[in-house]
Parts: sequence; C-alpha cells; structure tokens
Amino acid sequence: DEADEPGRLIILCFGDASEKHLVERMMSFMERPQQVINLAGQTSFGQLGAALTHCRLLLTGDTGTMHLATAVNTRVVALFYASAYFPETGPYGNNHLVLAPTISCYPCFEPDKCTSGIACRQAITPSAVMAAIQIALNRVEPGDWPYEQVQLLFSRMRPNPARVIYQPMNIVASIQ
Repeated sequence: DEADEPGRLIILCFGDASEKHLVERMMSFMERPQQVINLAGQTSFGQLGAALTHCRLLLTGDTGTMHLATAVNTRVVALFYASAYFPETGPYGNNHLVLAPTISCYPCFEPDKCTSGIACRQAITPSAVMAAIQIALNRVEPGDWPYEQVQLLFSRMRPNPARVIYQPMNIVASIQ
C-alpha cells in the first residue's frame, strides 16, 4: 500500500490456483484491497507473459515468473533466501534488484539440517522490500543501504562471455 499514491496503483498477483487463497488472505490485510487483481490460477503461460509486459515492476521470489518478466523487459525486485542462490538463478539482465540475507548460513546448502529456522526470511523485512521497490521505481536515490541483515544488489550484464553480475547497490550508487 505504501508503494504509490492512493488510487493510482494496481497490483496484479500471479500464481497457480493453489495460491489463490494466499492472495485473498494478503488482501484482507491491505488498506486498499480494491487495487489488487487476483490472477492466481487464471493465466496461461502466454497470458502471464502478456500481463507482465504491462507491469512497471515485479516483486517475486526465485520463480519462473521472474525469468519471464526479465524476458519481456519488466524490472524485477527479487527476494532470495534459503537455498535460492542469486548468483546461480537470479534475474538475468540489466537493472534488476536482488535482496538477499547477509547471515552466515545463507545460502543454505542443506535445508533439511537448518538450525536457524526462518532467520534468512526474517532478515528481508517489509521495510527493506519497500525501500527496494522505491529505488526500483526511481522514487528515491539508492544512497546508503540501512538494512544490515539484507544486501541490495543491482544486476548488470557483461559481454564476452555473456553473464550477469550482481553489484552491491552502494557501489552502483557511487559509480553513477
């Protein structure tokens, strides 16, 4: 609800049919649920790609939808935690943002033996996510990142051989 002025933001929620109730639950906590369109379980792959072309931003985890968004040039803010390791499966392309915990056990290579519970997920707070969204929408300058338990990284493509690299946002801000 904080991402835009009242009445101007439309949120499209994607997912499969089993996630429809999760979107409905999230909407029950929102101040303006009428700005949400629940598309969970209602789009084909082609329809999802078409819908993503109309989005200014996709907030996502490490999903196929994230990769489809990058393919249609929709900017991504991606949350990586647990065994999802952004250098291997992060958003491919320029100008995407990645949030990842800075805790010592990330990435988790043995999730079945995790002793920290959900510490990696809790490190990525709602306020850190909102700050990343504001940066992605060019509403605020990157500047210093105040969230010590989560790093904010910016994707850049490098040629020959083609590969993506992820730079900490404070380094990107000092270059620009």
